[in-house]
Order: sequence, then structure tokens, then C-alpha cells
Amino acid sequence: MGLFDKKLDYSSGNGALPWFSEGAYVASTLPNSSAVFVPNLNLMEREKKQGKLGYFIELVSDNYKTNEDNPINKKLVEKYLAGFKQVFAPNADSDAIQLLGRYMDLGISVAEIEEQSTLQIEGKTHPSVANAMFSLLMDARRDSEVRHILRDINDSTTVLGIAIRVGYIAKRNNGALTVQEMFRK
Repeated sequence: MGLFDKKLDYSSGNGALPWFSEGAYVASTLPNSSAVFVPNLNLMEREKKQGKLGYFIELVSDNYKTNEDNPINKKLVEKYLAGFKQVFAPNADSDAIQLLGRYMDLGISVAEIEEQSTLQIEGKTHPSVANAMFSLLMDARRDSEVRHILRDINDSTTVLGIAIRVGYIAKRNNGALTVQEMFRK
């Protein structure tokens, strides 16, 4: 039996994420246009074999729906949305900015579910969380309504990914980063 034949251990916290050593985690960086979401296909296959592929995203989706009107989350989005628009989507209309704000809120939900897993490591992102953010981005990219709303934004896929990341980083840091810190180049 090889190293990758072992079952993933989902016994921590809310059971949303498998346990990994710190070395498997991805460095958590501030949002920028040069960051690329790259999935861990081996991990996705292992999650699929255990019937857990997509489970984390389901929890994120449920959390997002439950907390859609959460004033704390709204404040986090509002704190960073104007700076986000200025840096990454200066020509976006109000519908596009509203949609990007919802994707920031989705990123907040990602961080909340990761936190509930009890497997957060300071300055790092769990590998399944990185995969989930990639999947959320690919789902958005395939959505014709999202593409239509973001049609005037150059490289809208990158901008969507940054929006998710802003929400995630904002929540992970409890909103402590200033707008200037979040969007420094």
C-alpha cells in the first residue's frame, strides 16, 4: 500500500477538511493579479474516492446562505470593496461591483468553514481549501450570468479569484488589515 492509498482523516473539528501536516499547506498570500489558483489533482482524487469531493463547498454554500445578511460580514466586504474596485476593477459598473462583493462574502464563508474545521494554520491555507477556491472560481467562470455581468472587466476570472481571496484573507485576519495593506503591490 503506497503513501497515497491511505484514507484521509476527517475526524477534526466539523469534519469538513482532512488532517494534513503543516508542510502540505499552501502559503497564504495577499490578493494580487499574479497569484494563480492551481488545484491539487491528487488530493481531489483522494477526496473523490472517499466521497468527500465537494463536501467542503457544500458547507461553504450553506454558510454563505445562512450568513448572507450577517452585518459583520457585510462590514468586512464594505471595508475592502472600494479599494478592490479602484485596484482591480476601476471600470466596473454597479452590478459588477455588487457581484464581486458577493464573491468576497463567499470567500469569508470559506474562511469561516476552515476555521470551524480547527485545522487553520497561521499564514497558510489548507490544501482542500485552496482546491475549493479553485472550484468556486471555475464554477463562476462557467456561469453565463456571471460572465455577462463582468463582461466589461478585463480578465474577469482573475478578478473573481481575487474577490474570493480578499474575503478569505479579510476573515482570516478578522478585518485587521487596512485597505492599503490588503491591496499593496
